Amino acid sequence: MPLTGNVSWATLASSAPRARPNSIVTPLARGTFEARPGPFNICLNPVTHSMVHDERHPLNPSVTTRLQAFDPNKLHWQVRLQGSSVTSKAIVRNWTVKRTKAAFVNELQRLGYDRNGRSVDSSGSGAFQHKPMQSRPGLKGALLITVKASVANTPFDQVEASCRTLAESVVKMQRPNDASRRHNASTTRRWGSHYRHVGD
Repeated sequence: MPLTGNVSWATLASSAPRARPNSIVTPLARGTFEARPGPFNICLNPVTHSMVHDERHPLNPSVTTRLQAFDPNKLHWQVRLQGSSVTSKAIVRNWTVKRTKAAFVNELQRLGYDRNGRSVDSSGSGAFQHKPMQSRPGLKGALLITVKASVANTPFDQVEASCRTLAESVVKMQRPNDASRRHNASTTRRWGSHYRHVGD
């Protein structure tokens, strides 16, 4: 993106119009999904955001370069703890995020995608085969997964169930047909004990 006068690239990029994100609710986590994200999307860490806007910060050049190389043709996702659920113990926080990431990657693989949303061949026995597939497009967008602290002690299959809802919802939101999107937006679905409208 070219610079205009004294306006920085970061200012231009972060002020670009953004579509309203979609919300996905599960018993253990909430997903916020942007279908067409830019460098400054919901997954961007607030600390990184401040670095790129502070030209005197020592990491500003490297962070700016990374954001300028943003790839819109992959799935960007992050896992964070709910603000009210944050525990003071770093080991518990890290374990909660790690379990959620592992469960989400498992569900992406189950659907035939790698951790970046690229379509892969999951056929055959044994370990998951990371073989790119050309016949099916990969996943795009930005997904912020906000989880409850209780994930740390929840059976892993239940964590996977919540991540399954998130992953399947992201896949459904990739549909290019606008008519299908409008139809889905008016369809009420039940996930766990929660009701929501796809597209709300």
